[in-house]
Amino acid sequence: MSLYLGEIADPRIRGSLISININASSVGMFLGNAMGPYLSMEMYGYVSLIPTILFVALFSLIPESPYHYVLHGNIDEAEASLKWFRPEADVKAEMQELQDFVEGANTDILKKLNDFLLPANLKNVFILFGLNVFVYASAYNTINSYAEIIITKSQVSVTPSIVVMGLGFSQIIAGATAVFVVDKFGRKNLLIVSSIGVAISLTVLGLDFYFLSLNFDREKLTWLLIISLLSFNIFVCYGLVPVPSTLLGEMFPANLKNLASLCIASGNAMLTFMFAKSYQPFLNLAGETIVFCSYGLFVSIAVPYVWYFISETKGKSLLDIQRSVKS
Repeated sequence: MSLYLGEIADPRIRGSLISININASSVGMFLGNAMGPYLSMEMYGYVSLIPTILFVALFSLIPESPYHYVLHGNIDEAEASLKWFRPEADVKAEMQELQDFVEGANTDILKKLNDFLLPANLKNVFILFGLNVFVYASAYNTINSYAEIIITKSQVSVTPSIVVMGLGFSQIIAGATAVFVVDKFGRKNLLIVSSIGVAISLTVLGLDFYFLSLNFDREKLTWLLIISLLSFNIFVCYGLVPVPSTLLGEMFPANLKNLASLCIASGNAMLTFMFAKSYQPFLNLAGETIVFCSYGLFVSIAVPYVWYFISETKGKSLLDIQRSVKS
């Protein structure tokens, strides 16, 4: 979906549009957490099926991206698609840029593999994979999956399910506001701020469990747990979650987008499995304090990584980005 949005969006709002798509999952998680306690498993499945059916029906009415049509030599359809998505666009200039961008994309698989193995393209694959290591090391998936267990073990007096719904709502708010800043402050700045915020939040969460182990009064420390989880959700939704998907839709030429997306998705699946599988053994071995502080320390390394390796793509057309990559 990020690849599709990257192809149809105006460069000025491309990051915001992809951010909306990525953070929309927060709405689904919030609604799921809100419905879960009141519906049977079977009814929950039926209710969850409704938006999926609506999406398939409505999305089938939307035209392919102009890039897709140009890639297959359908210039008239490409112009119609461009006018449909961006009525205010200079069609002649945009079409020329589209043709320049996809030039040479219709090549055989061996040519694509040779292009993929070029140093500039391999470098971008490894850079994005490295960035995703920090995304999954932030424990975003882990905390979402184990949120109610974490809250229960922290012995707060607030009902865990209510806190989980509050965390889900905070993700919606963070995702909604991130839309307005991703194309204003740039991908690089958001990643740095997000990484710093997530690292601090995880460290504070670890300290909360440390204070609990010292028999501090839990009633006086409830605010520390809730604030650390809220700030974690806000900061992770501002940069570490949406920006890598935005960069994936921007950093590769037309003929390599699918192959690059496949490699990154495979890497993400491996990272998801690795961090999800290692969480409980790590927790049993070291305890919550060391686990969350370790995650926070590791995510802090993302700051120099982003500073040195991530190029700013804010406001650039896909063709301009490729020219920068090749140079």
